[in-house]
Amino acid sequence: LYVVVGGYLPTGIREGRFKVAAYAGLKAIVLQGEGLRKELSSLGIASPLHVMPNSKPLPRLFGDAGRYAEPVVRFLFLGRIAEPKGTLTVFEALRHPLLRDRADRFSVDFYGRIEEVHRERFLAELGMYGNCAYKGYIDVTHDPDRSYAAFAGYHAMLFPTHWMGEGFPGVVIDAYVAGLPVIASDWNMNREVVEDGKTGRIIPPKDAAALAAAMATVLDDPESWARMSEDCHLAVRAYDAEEVLSGHLEPLL
Repeated sequence: LYVVVGGYLPTGIREGRFKVAAYAGLKAIVLQGEGLRKELSSLGIASPLHVMPNSKPLPRLFGDAGRYAEPVVRFLFLGRIAEPKGTLTVFEALRHPLLRDRADRFSVDFYGRIEEVHRERFLAELGMYGNCAYKGYIDVTHDPDRSYAAFAGYHAMLFPTHWMGEGFPGVVIDAYVAGLPVIASDWNMNREVVEDGKTGRIIPPKDAAALAAAMATVLDDPESWARMSEDCHLAVRAYDAEEVLSGHLEPLL
């Protein structure tokens, strides 16, 4: 079995980095999304293609929808701090008229390791906004209760990625555990994981105006986001590691 992590494989085949013939004769190729399966099939991969979503051991659920009654909205950015992950798109959105004069109504906190090549630009942009802060790295894997308790204090997660290797992002599962709807770019597998209007909002990639508009709806229509928070708690059950592995991987083995 060949288990593919991330969404780069089709691009690698098209660019000549990987050869289709190298994947012949496998019992199965296990992928994280249906879109990836269709892409690889169209590229001539003949081995059986099976979809198995990303998963995590699920703790108890965190977050209460009552937090959407609070006067200040808190946005969370979770992931590598790098331009392809959409950090600069976030800062550009903050300059949009829909948000520019409402800085006292919301905040944005960034969690994750800063890639050195992006550090100087990120910190310079961050310093321009009094309602933004870098909170360092948080270890969800080894300290899940503390991590999810922290995430549950937010109202929505920002995920405007345009990273080429993006697959089924585990941070979306983390957000759902904390009842956090996700504002995600329409990129790679995001649309398969984030249901627009139910567990978050889907926006075009690299579109700061669309990101600003989606963020503004959290300020203007908190009741809808409270309902989405509850739907996130329902959706995350599909990504429990024990159920996913027993339902998808064990039959192949």
